[in-house]
Amino acid sequence: MLNSLLAKEISANDSHAKPYREWIESLRKDKEKFLHSTRLAFQASHSAFIRHLEEHNLTTDEINFVCLHALGLSGKETGHYLNIAGHYNISSVIRRKLGLNNETTYLSHYVKRLLQDNKVSHD
Repeated sequence: MLNSLLAKEISANDSHAKPYREWIESLRKDKEKFLHSTRLAFQASHSAFIRHLEEHNLTTDEINFVCLHALGLSGKETGHYLNIAGHYNISSVIRRKLGLNNETTYLSHYVKRLLQDNKVSHD
């Protein structure tokens, strides 16, 4: 896939990126597969991050939710992607498990900070 993107950039020919776009679209449509692969990618690249979430007894679904935040999605975008109206409730449960104050701590900010801190610790 990376070769397709590089070929597109080098040649300025969008047709080279077609396999990449098809792959991304298939991942996006199969949410379970996408969430699973995203969690595994974070587990491989930021094992301390995933371990921290597991140590706070987050379920697999909650960790998947947090991983979407780690990708840069907002709470609203995460809720929209997952097609859930109660993303505030899920965020609230996750923040409680992580010991965060619901009124002052945005989950996405916490996740970004946590990822930065774990980069320093060199999994």
